[in-house]
Amino acid sequence: MPLVAIAVAALAQQRSRPTFARVLDADGAPLRATVTFVGGHPHLSPALQDVHVTEVDSDERGRCIARLQPGLCYVAWAVTAAEDGARARSMVEGYFAAGAMVELRCAAPAPAGSIELVGDDAWSQHGALRC
Repeated sequence: MPLVAIAVAALAQQRSRPTFARVLDADGAPLRATVTFVGGHPHLSPALQDVHVTEVDSDERGRCIARLQPGLCYVAWAVTAAEDGARARSMVEGYFAAGAMVELRCAAPAPAGSIELVGDDAWSQHGALRC
């Protein structure tokens, strides 16, 4: 790795701020889950910005720490591991900055939903429709 790239990575790490999240179930008990943080500038088009995405796993007490970039507006959500095809998910929590403390409450585990596509024949000239 070139020296400049190492210096830039070190500077970004110094500028990042620890952000704390706690994942709980509907009754307030801690959950192990994967927490996704997405940061950007909500006033800019996604095509005009470099969106920062990071995922961290919470511990057995439902706590996790993510190093986020100052100056970005973040949202976060939590998803537990699948058990018998069902996962517990939190609502998206936002908007907050790096250094915040966030609590994510998950609903009861539920299987992934499905939808029925109607009218996909209009897209057949482009190949199979993928979701």
